[in-house]
Amino acid sequence: MKIYILILFTLFVSACSKESTISDGQVFRVGVPYLPKKIDPRHNYINSFHYINTHLFFPLFSMSITGQIESRLLDMSKTRATDSEYRNFELCLNPNIHFTDNSPITVYDLEESLKETHAVRFNLQKIVAIKLTSPLCLHVELENKDAQYFHKLTTIQSTILKKGTSNKELPIGLGPYLLISNTPEKVVLKSFENYVEGDFKKIEFIIVKEQNDTFKYQITDNNHNYLFNVPDAFKKESFGIKRMLLKTYSILIDYKNESSRKVIRSCLKERGIFHYFTENYSLAENDGLLPKGLLGSDRPEKLTKDPLCQKSELKNVRLICTGDKMCNSFKNFLAQESKHLPFKITFEQVSSEKYVQLVQSSEEIVTLMGNDCIDQDSSGFFEGLYGKERYSNIEIPKLKESIIKAALSDNDEEKAKYYRLANEFVINSGLMLPLGQVVVEQYYPKSISNLRILNSTMGYPQINLFKVGHE
Repeated sequence: MKIYILILFTLFVSACSKESTISDGQVFRVGVPYLPKKIDPRHNYINSFHYINTHLFFPLFSMSITGQIESRLLDMSKTRATDSEYRNFELCLNPNIHFTDNSPITVYDLEESLKETHAVRFNLQKIVAIKLTSPLCLHVELENKDAQYFHKLTTIQSTILKKGTSNKELPIGLGPYLLISNTPEKVVLKSFENYVEGDFKKIEFIIVKEQNDTFKYQITDNNHNYLFNVPDAFKKESFGIKRMLLKTYSILIDYKNESSRKVIRSCLKERGIFHYFTENYSLAENDGLLPKGLLGSDRPEKLTKDPLCQKSELKNVRLICTGDKMCNSFKNFLAQESKHLPFKITFEQVSSEKYVQLVQSSEEIVTLMGNDCIDQDSSGFFEGLYGKERYSNIEIPKLKESIIKAALSDNDEEKAKYYRLANEFVINSGLMLPLGQVVVEQYYPKSISNLRILNSTMGYPQINLFKVGHE
């Protein structure tokens, strides 16, 4: 599948002459709003958990800089499709490859991991048969053809885990780092064997709740903490990168009654809520959940009109936020616009943990929702609307059917058609008010010499490749 991605990648250097340095023997410290209670690569999300998982586990396949499929885990000279219909595949392990506990990776681990990955990734075909063909190889037969099968196994969920450990507190796998400490305040990773090509042999993920903690904990990367903006003092000593991500923001209107959802959305739009969010977020306009460049992201053809912003049966709207950026946007909106709204709004600022609970519950709320995916595929933007771990309990007719048809098709025009329909279904349901595609400015110490590898559409760096003070 061809994906045309618009990436804004601009570099700028502060005029300040003082350069930040990396201390403590090249330790890379990441400030995060919260930490996972369990390491779980099978149920991966684009947040702090993803940032940790990408440094603990190699996906089954990955894409090279030139766009070629490669693998740290498999022998690519023997791994291939075995028929022209792309229903049968041979997957062979690299010889003498070990997990981080030094036990050998076997075809039995590969078999269980493939089955688990297919269970959590809806866009994968059903496995009809799987059998061992040699001590290092498996034959996999799919129910239907899938010419993109290996591409779909480039997400962290596809990693090989030691048989029987995927549900453990710490699954055993293989990646550039291994976990040496996991506490409520900090997760610490240490380089494993020779898989770390850069200079940072240790990574610390630390909970940072306030801007000043950036300096207290000597944070290297505070770009992924949505609670507040990167402190100005940190920016002055850093190298800045600006780029557009494959991520969009929307207002989630999780109310059971469709008419109520559309009245709320109509009022938020009429009172200009978009402008209050652009005060704290950098957003480029788009036509729905999908970022520009992905299949189906062009404007849907059959959008219904919202009703007028007027009195309805709505008596109270519950608005939820967490962190200074999100809450300040909502607060500023309410301070200026609440008197013009035909319903009362109850405003609540909650903890990150409470926020997740509320979003995943059946309670009726309005909040900000980030939409992204674990691979560069349009299907991931809709999983939270009908998957096992969905963030809304509203059923959108025909949505799942359309997404499955798109995900299982190997024709780009057909895929785009069904993703465009899915986008249309979501918007016409009143569940989402699209705000725009995310443009980020990220800051890293000037002593990191190869920041060019940050040209990523997801916004998360590969710390294992970073070098300090030299090319």
